[in-house]
Amino acid sequence: MEIGHNTETSDIEYLHDEERINYLPLLVRYIIPLIIITLIGVLWLEDFITLPSRGEREDMEHTMVTSGIRYKGSFRRDFNDLNDLQLQAAERIGIRPLESREALDPVLGKLREVTSNDRIQIDPLTHSVPYLVPKAHDLLNEIGRRFVARLKDKGLPLYRPIVTSITRTRQDVKRLQRGNVNATDHSTHLYATTFDISWRRYKKVDPDEPRVLSPDELKHVLAIVLSDLRADGRCYIKHEIKQACFHITTRP
Repeated sequence: MEIGHNTETSDIEYLHDEERINYLPLLVRYIIPLIIITLIGVLWLEDFITLPSRGEREDMEHTMVTSGIRYKGSFRRDFNDLNDLQLQAAERIGIRPLESREALDPVLGKLREVTSNDRIQIDPLTHSVPYLVPKAHDLLNEIGRRFVARLKDKGLPLYRPIVTSITRTRQDVKRLQRGNVNATDHSTHLYATTFDISWRRYKKVDPDEPRVLSPDELKHVLAIVLSDLRADGRCYIKHEIKQACFHITTRP
């Protein structure tokens, strides 16, 4: 039996200590910045990618089909009618802006109520009321009619566009500005000439229909319908990214 210090073993342990790699500089210089850049990229892309909602993900468990309908233009370039232009049209054919909803009753005779039907779906309205001047009311229903007709002509599952905002009072605008920096005091929604249609959400006509279309497919159908009406001089349109809607004002 050998008693004493084993110098050979000590030398091996020392070499192993020398060969250990310090990963901390690598982590700080490369890995962490890469993670941060990736997260920023994901957040930035959220504005440009239509992500399915929970209900839409459930739909995807059914049979996903493609429409074969593609809008050939650019959403941003083709639907870029700015607020000043839309405001001029709204001031010509719209009502005088109302301070509050209490002031709505005297002008109801000039307006038409907007309700859900077989062409359009009205979202629960928290910052607007469901009334439009007759010309805007007719335009909205025409958009819905053409949208459904295009799907029907192709033998596709039917959906209705969802209207997310209609006519606002000045009081509505002030409340909306607390959570929406894009809300403006000079909103065309004040004139009962303007409505917003979501390009991210659509209402399926028959929930039992096993075939489904993605929001992106339906956005292209909606864009074609809107482009035709805009070309006919019936409306001005702004494609809004943050609010995920087409902001539409009726023209004189």
